[in-house]
Amino acid sequence: MHWLVQAARDSLAEAVVINLVTLPVSFGFGYYYSVPTIAIFGFIVLLEATALMFIGGAMDLASSATATTVSKFLKLGPGEGPLPDEEKKRRFRRAVVFSLSGVFLFVEALALALPFT
Repeated sequence: MHWLVQAARDSLAEAVVINLVTLPVSFGFGYYYSVPTIAIFGFIVLLEATALMFIGGAMDLASSATATTVSKFLKLGPGEGPLPDEEKKRRFRRAVVFSLSGVFLFVEALALALPFT
């Protein structure tokens, strides 16, 4: 199986888990504040999508060549040399999972916002 297909599956599973956690929270807020639950759910999903895309981008940026060179120059990281190619690929694939999860949740938030436009 191609790594991108596996990343998409992992991202979709992560988005489902996030939705399962967010749903009871949005029902609680909707009941307490007398606001439509779908609106609160969409807003929370949009916030989570933003956070996941930022995390994925930060993970990818942190493993880039420029970031490792700067951290070596500033002596912030361990001076053990450049990362092996397998480690770079593993970190990039993990960043792709976070970013794809954010994209899935963003599309879901857009779909939830359509009735309110």
